[in-house]
Amino acid sequence: MHVVVAGLALTLVAGCRSGRARRVQPGEPDPKAAAAATQRGDWRAAAGRWWAVWLAAPEGDARACAEAARALLELGDAESAGNLLDQGLARFPKDANLHEWKARSLEKLGFRRPAEEYLERALALEPNRASALLALGRVRADLGLDAKAVAPLRQYVTQTGGDATSWALLARSLRRSRDTSGAFQAWQRAFELGDPRVEELLSAATLAQDPDLRATHPEAATVCRGWLERALAKDPMCTRAHFQLGLLAQDLGAYEQAVAYYRRAVETDPACLMAITNLAILYSGAGDEEGTRQMVALALDLERDSDRRRALQRLVEPFDKKGEPADPNDPER
Repeated sequence: MHVVVAGLALTLVAGCRSGRARRVQPGEPDPKAAAAATQRGDWRAAAGRWWAVWLAAPEGDARACAEAARALLELGDAESAGNLLDQGLARFPKDANLHEWKARSLEKLGFRRPAEEYLERALALEPNRASALLALGRVRADLGLDAKAVAPLRQYVTQTGGDATSWALLARSLRRSRDTSGAFQAWQRAFELGDPRVEELLSAATLAQDPDLRATHPEAATVCRGWLERALAKDPMCTRAHFQLGLLAQDLGAYEQAVAYYRRAVETDPACLMAITNLAILYSGAGDEEGTRQMVALALDLERDSDRRRALQRLVEPFDKKGEPADPNDPER
């Protein structure tokens, strides 16, 4: 059936990158041409053609509605996409695909709570819908509901095998849910499948500071050290990586290594107060007066907290007392 669209007041408006709005014109109601526009990524044409298919169907066409909304989202017009999807859901309330695309439009607009509800409806209709499982996990994680994000993300990676992005998302949610063992294993899988960013490697490597994790996974320290070395391979001047390697070495009792890593952290960032402070503590414990005084002086130039300043000053007290005359009334004399 041919539908005359000329003269209609078109309500679908897509935003362009320049910030100016441009009107999406409907085309002929040709599903093949619409699908071809989608395939080649011509989103403006796709939006108009799928919208025409939607208008042409006497009872509507759920696929056309979803595809037109998808094209509008690609054009940056989430509001128009959401309005169109409302029309589609009024006709097809049990279409899981429309519920999921409605969730995506809401997520784009920053309405994550309603987006979560639409994704839950989509999964109630199709419990194994992989794309909705991943989206639900992401939305819940963004909402800070990490404990609730774990279940759909686990189901997603179990069903599909997952990729680096989905395993990393699961790892972050597990970490925030205080499941360090699960997070460690998920990070391992994520880093096996993809090329992680430096920030991801640094975040994951902080797991090595958890003594419970090292107890259940004796290999954790070695694995996390490898992650930090990968971070340094990407960014040799990464202060955080040097500092975290120092913490790891210190926790394992390798004090000389810890000093070397902390010194490298200070070389890359002379204002790295945590590395300077830890150096002062290590030097003091080793009886290195010169090193202790040097690091305490540097730390006091940066530290503003009064309690921590006093703690730093106490590190040099044993060396000051060495030069004082003995007290004849000291019972330990």
